[in-house]
Amino acid sequence: MNVALYVRVSTKEQLDGYSIEEQEERLRAYAKSKDYTVTKTYIDGGHSGSNLNRPAIQSMIDDISNFDAILVYKLNRLSRSQKDTLYLIEDVFIKNNVEFISLSESLDTSTPYGRAMIGILSAFAQLDREMITEQLTMGRVARAKDGYYHGGHYAPTGYDYIDGELVVNEYEAECVRYIFNEYLKGRGYDNIYNSIQSKFPGVIQDRSTVSKILKRPLYKGYVTFDGVTHKGRHKPIIDDKTFDAVQKINSKRSSRFRSNTLYLLSGLLYCGHCNARLAGHAGKKLKNGNQLRYYVCYSRKGYPKNMTTQPNCDKKFERKEDLEQKIINEVKKLKLSDVTVKNDNSDRIKKLEKELDKIDDQLSKAVELYSLGNIPIDIIKNKVDDLNTKKEALEKRIESLMSESDSVKDVVNVIPTLKDIDKWDKEKQQVIIMTLIDRITVYNDRIVIDWVF
Repeated sequence: MNVALYVRVSTKEQLDGYSIEEQEERLRAYAKSKDYTVTKTYIDGGHSGSNLNRPAIQSMIDDISNFDAILVYKLNRLSRSQKDTLYLIEDVFIKNNVEFISLSESLDTSTPYGRAMIGILSAFAQLDREMITEQLTMGRVARAKDGYYHGGHYAPTGYDYIDGELVVNEYEAECVRYIFNEYLKGRGYDNIYNSIQSKFPGVIQDRSTVSKILKRPLYKGYVTFDGVTHKGRHKPIIDDKTFDAVQKINSKRSSRFRSNTLYLLSGLLYCGHCNARLAGHAGKKLKNGNQLRYYVCYSRKGYPKNMTTQPNCDKKFERKEDLEQKIINEVKKLKLSDVTVKNDNSDRIKKLEKELDKIDDQLSKAVELYSLGNIPIDIIKNKVDDLNTKKEALEKRIESLMSESDSVKDVVNVIPTLKDIDKWDKEKQQVIIMTLIDRITVYNDRIVIDWVF
């Protein structure tokens, strides 16, 4: 008989079975004892048996009509999926009159009993794989909870991976700090990436790495596994305040602007007549090749339907350049006194914190009354639930006021630089306008700006 050998190990370290050489040696010895002719050997090194996305097995399937039998050392070398095993046996081997021989299990596919045994053994192979996967996952979850980074032997930018832990690489860490600081100054991903190539050559090879770095909690000292974040054991490169400030800008920018620097105010504009948004709109081309551009009310355009609020809105078109220059002029007028006087939330936060203290006292008294047995459990429970609801509302309000205060601090830092905003590139102008302005309502005869402060 002309036979083919199929050999597989799941990883390059060959953790789940005999090595490639050992499997092949035993199969060749068996073929020789049976006087079989080994026509070809198919080897999948470092491939999982959980699916058929393996180059050698696909090649074997394509060549299947050239053989009388397929030899494997053990059934789970062929596959660890019951579905895939039965597919190979019934739809590939038997269909092409090819026998399947497993050296370890002495299986014979020519009999109903042999085929039934293959079905049973393949089910156990799949169960074994799933249990190994579950155990490995549990181990990784436990490591993540203990603060260990799980990302293989490849360390993220800014760190080296030494003895299973992340250790700060000072040269790369300086590059990471530079990325965060420059982004907070209003520079975009491409701009930062280009400057890194001369300032920190060799650290980052791809533009997309800049945005990934800016979003990873790893840099403020956390590890993430399976969507859950845990406090890490490694030393953070970025402090919480810097990281959170970047996320705030990222969030607003992705929801509003999507890097659309052609229309500087995109996402901020609302119609003063129907409250629909205004969108960028390209008009006719002039003889000199320039194109007229406008901001147009969605209701005035009449589409898309989900963006219109009333038919036949009479809001006129706004020339793009004129409207953007008006907003830039208003931004340039800002003074520090406009911000600091209006936005000191410290007194309000202190008052709310006193209310929180009172609620904590009431909760303690409720627990004490219950322990003395003076009041029934249902009354105590209702009282505690009510107090906890109030406490949660107060905490959210304090968090909101503190966030507003942080926004004000961001604005205070920006204002002294605004005199030069006309000279900035569009991307930086857009980031600063987003930092300062929450909404712009445009009427036919006036503009109303809602500042973040």
